[in-house]
Amino acid sequence: MKTNVVTYFTTLFICILSLVHSKAFALAEHVHALKTDQGYDFSALTSSVKHNRMVFLGEQTHGDSQAFKIKAELVKTLHQEHGFDVLAIESGFYDIAKIWQEMLQGKSLSEESIGSLFYMYAQSQELKPLFNYIERHAKSNRPLYIVGFDAQHSGRKAQKESISELIDFIAQGDPELLTSRQKIQLFTELEYLFQFNHKPRSSENLAEVQYTLAFLRHQLNSLDVVKSDDIFSRSDFWLNYIMSVESQVKTWWVHGRESTKGRATRNKRMGKTLNWIANDLFPNKKIMVWGHNIHVAKNISRLVQFPSSFDSMAADLRSQSHVVLLTSGKGTFRDWDLKTIHTIPAAKPNSLEASLAEFKASSLWLNLPYTSYGYDQKIKARIAEHNQLDVAIKLHADSIIYVDKEEPAQY
Repeated sequence: MKTNVVTYFTTLFICILSLVHSKAFALAEHVHALKTDQGYDFSALTSSVKHNRMVFLGEQTHGDSQAFKIKAELVKTLHQEHGFDVLAIESGFYDIAKIWQEMLQGKSLSEESIGSLFYMYAQSQELKPLFNYIERHAKSNRPLYIVGFDAQHSGRKAQKESISELIDFIAQGDPELLTSRQKIQLFTELEYLFQFNHKPRSSENLAEVQYTLAFLRHQLNSLDVVKSDDIFSRSDFWLNYIMSVESQVKTWWVHGRESTKGRATRNKRMGKTLNWIANDLFPNKKIMVWGHNIHVAKNISRLVQFPSSFDSMAADLRSQSHVVLLTSGKGTFRDWDLKTIHTIPAAKPNSLEASLAEFKASSLWLNLPYTSYGYDQKIKARIAEHNQLDVAIKLHADSIIYVDKEEPAQY
């Protein structure tokens, strides 16, 4: 027995000694394990974020299984225990509004999401428990509302229903506002856009649809907003829909979807949509925002040549927000095609991920403000697509969720 005790403390001393001389030692008092024998323990994390108006939850890619699982459980915890009643998702603005409406009418969230919610979320097995949770609470005293903030309208509902509903809404105020030719052209061109066609049919068609959208934006902007539980009866909903469509036209047909200007246009619109969601649609509710790290990180223009959706929000909302970025040490993840599996590159020595790996935990939460990292101090860390860059991590996040071994999302 005495030998065992001596061996135990000798081993413990060696572990502590090695930790003292590692980068991890400086992080130790700010790191909290998330996984326990009973499930997830988010108490340290939620204590830090519960007083914020908005919490942003990032992800390295849209194909990370463990990230999806942790975020889904965190969303439920923040809703159940800390009054976060709105989940804004990186998916189509119109599509999710329609999914919510149809769910309230008795349809299945999981079924209605297929083809309309962003496909890497809609088809993920990891998110089905969250969808079931949202559906169960939809008609309760405290539903978890879902809303889309992306300016890309590519879902089935947007393609098949949104344009005709817009035209019908406009006609309620003035049936003669648009000519028959304008209605037909608007329907034809936007349906073509929403089907992921990245180039217009012609420059003439592009100019005409831009003119019609600008005209409708001006008309809707002049209307008084009548608040209603029916989002589709609100002029400000359709105004934001038109502005998001204008953004998509510019992103895809003017600048190019993958160009710097295209990415900037999309992210700026997402930020403005979040402004509307927070200030007008849900002015008295706390909001969770679910999206890719590149869209929710702070000061992302320090790394790339465009702002994030977070950076594009109003300053008062940014000051009331907490940004949680996700990262991982090793493992694999699924590509956009849902078939290809990529291996995560090994973490570089002394990187953020290598330091967190020393704690030998399956998942951790790191509270950044009180760490010894300087705000301008650059370290190796993953920001997007599991690639390590030289980043001043404190400038981009308030805290980090670390997964030791990532796995491909299941479809």
